Amino acid sequence: MKYETDVCIAGAGPAGMVLGLLLAKLGIRVLVLEHHPDFHREYRGEVLMPRFTQAMRQIGLFEYLEKFPHLKLTELEGLYNGKTLLRIGFDEIAPEAPFALWMPQPVLLQALFEKAKTYPGFELWFGARAENLIREGGRVAGVIAHRENETIEVRAKVTVGADGRFSIIRKRGGFELQDEDHHFDIVWFTIPKPKDYDNRFQFFLSSERNSLVLPKYPDSIQCGVVIPKDEFPKYIHRGIDSFRQVLLKGPAI
Repeated sequence: MKYETDVCIAGAGPAGMVLGLLLAKLGIRVLVLEHHPDFHREYRGEVLMPRFTQAMRQIGLFEYLEKFPHLKLTELEGLYNGKTLLRIGFDEIAPEAPFALWMPQPVLLQALFEKAKTYPGFELWFGARAENLIREGGRVAGVIAHRENETIEVRAKVTVGADGRFSIIRKRGGFELQDEDHHFDIVWFTIPKPKDYDNRFQFFLSSERNSLVLPKYPDSIQCGVVIPKDEFPKYIHRGIDSFRQVLLKGPAI
């Protein structure tokens, strides 16, 4: 099967969906390929910082997105050994965007999809994975994609790789990857949010451990505990009780 479009975007994450929407709004034919069957899955991060709000306002999308389910985080607080080091409102950091936004990524992506579908040049294929690039005359002329056990030759004037950390487009295109190494890992877990808990982003520093706590939409708290790099397999081997003991040591979260 062959298919032709102006722009083919591999990956229906926030970058791919926003780009596809904006191009379709300009009257450009766009095909977005997403190898998952839908948007409903776990994501690595769902907190949208003030710069996201600023960007969405610049392109005229924020008022639309704000209508969908979300939670606003209004304040940042830092503590050391149980004592408050700082407390900063997001309105002091970015008055034009005085909050961080917790919007579940399935909600965000579905909202962008619904908006993009209003433009006739936009199309999204779920369950379609870009596997290779089509090269002609020294340039990329599209991708070879697989969808429902079918191989499809997608011809495009422009091909965009927005397919994440393990990007097929990046690999097939020969782009060099630059890693930024960190000497720690973060173990994340979610617990129910107390009724009196306010919408504040907190970090805790101590000689025992460092941790992060932030409200999660709709009624949970997401906690992240910093551990030495490559230590997580040891916790898996010891079992969940060993990690509970780590949480019980030193200043409480």
